[in-house]
Amino acid sequence: MKEIEDILERLEKASERLQAVAQGRVYNVGTKVLYKGQFGVVTDLNQGAEDPQGSTVDLRMEDGTVHEKVSVTSAALELLRK
Repeated sequence: MKEIEDILERLEKASERLQAVAQGRVYNVGTKVLYKGQFGVVTDLNQGAEDPQGSTVDLRMEDGTVHEKVSVTSAALELLRK
């Protein structure tokens, strides 16, 4: 029973960390972001069956590179805050 309680506690902590990372993220075309520490802009929202608002985004970075289908819940993707 103790082992099950430990597993449930770890799952709860992981869920809290995920919510802290993903909470409040709303992406639109033109949203300024940081992806892996680099500045970029959202160029496209890719809609999926799980999330009609857009479960992945395409990004254009300031150096001209493009990243496609980046998950909006990725820990490497954050809204640019000034």
